[in-house]
Amino acid sequence: MNHRLTYIILMLAGILAGCTGARELTPSSTDEPVPLPERTPAELLAPLYALNPPATFTIAAQIRWHEPSRQVTFNGNLYVARDSLFATFSPGLGIQVARLLVTRDSLFFFNRLENTLYYTALSDLSDAIAYPLSLESVTRLLTGTIQPPASTYREALPLQDTYLLEATDGSASLEIQPAPLRIRQLTLYKAAQPVLHSQFTDWRYLHDQVIPYTIRLTLPQSGQTLTFRYRSFKVRPPSYPLKGLGLRPHTRRQPLALLQASEQ
Repeated sequence: MNHRLTYIILMLAGILAGCTGARELTPSSTDEPVPLPERTPAELLAPLYALNPPATFTIAAQIRWHEPSRQVTFNGNLYVARDSLFATFSPGLGIQVARLLVTRDSLFFFNRLENTLYYTALSDLSDAIAYPLSLESVTRLLTGTIQPPASTYREALPLQDTYLLEATDGSASLEIQPAPLRIRQLTLYKAAQPVLHSQFTDWRYLHDQVIPYTIRLTLPQSGQTLTFRYRSFKVRPPSYPLKGLGLRPHTRRQPLALLQASEQ
């Protein structure tokens, strides 16, 4: 997968130190860790499948892209409504370099510096990365309410402070923390090789939600990592003006598939 396509995909999959209206979860002060009780996969998975993300929310985040040859840091503001996700990206000083719009069936990425709009159907993008990408899956990723891959799992193995579950078909492994009961780490495999590693940390209470304020997405085979650190997370209707991406009269429009082919 080429760098720019991977960048856009991970920017979606993900999104994410500061805090406004959030309360940090503090660890226990016991001298020695208390052994975790034995729990079955069903006991751990059922509550996770029942989680639902908030319908509308806004996020301000620091986003860091890292690869073996370079590292880039920029700011992102994301607005999620019931039927769309809108985001703006800036290196600082209020300068917007890109905008993103995700609907229920499409993705639009406007590179303002190049004055080029890249677009694709989410179904085509899912086929390209062998992962079911949708507005719901992106929303769940942003809020730490991702659902475990549908599979049969071996018996849960208690670790120091998490439970390890491994799919019997080798497609996934996940670490589940008991309080709050959430996925802390998820690794997806293809042909016995890890293809995507997701990590959720710095959990904070926000009203009736528990939100991870740091999310790290890694492509193990390439060493590329995208890290989101929330500055604020607000559960409320987005206040951004519904003016679309702000395209210019002479903006070039280019299918994302053509972008992929041109860089291979």
